[in-house]
Amino acid sequence: AEEEIAAFNETVAGFAASINAVSQRESPAAAAARSRELDRFSAEADIEVAVNLVGRAGATFALARVKALALENGFAETGSGNFERRGPDGVVAMTLRIADGDAKRDAAYATGLTFALDVPHVPNPVAVFEAMGKVAEAFGAALGGELVDDERRPLGAAGFAAIGRSLEAVARRMEAQGIPAGGALARRLFS
Repeated sequence: AEEEIAAFNETVAGFAASINAVSQRESPAAAAARSRELDRFSAEADIEVAVNLVGRAGATFALARVKALALENGFAETGSGNFERRGPDGVVAMTLRIADGDAKRDAAYATGLTFALDVPHVPNPVAVFEAMGKVAEAFGAALGGELVDDERRPLGAAGFAAIGRSLEAVARRMEAQGIPAGGALARRLFS
């Protein structure tokens, strides 16, 4: 709020005067407007993209087989039972988790898996999404599952292409704001 920014400006000016220094401050109205714009932008860019894998005809997946496939595909298991695959920069590129409702840690089977990427945190989210799609397809082939969206509708090539286009648009907006996806500023802003 402008009042808070004005109070902060007064504090900075008072401190600067106390040490015989000069401070530069933005007007409260301009700072508040910039803050609102950053909030709007952040809400649009702070998205997670997920692809779900479900068993055909209600089949379940043996979690021991899921774990083996995850490790074979470069994922590491976390303490929470999820799996993470890191990019070349060491940052989590994608996650694999047991779909909602299957969170029992002692369960042997799951009805679904979710592959996800946190868009602001990964460099080149389109390329990571494409790689994630290939991994999800490989899991589907190995486990006898099908890829679906959050509404449990089959997710084919057209759906993947539409998501890719949306990710390209988000990545361009982030770049235009000077906050490229996967960069240090994006990771700090979206943490």
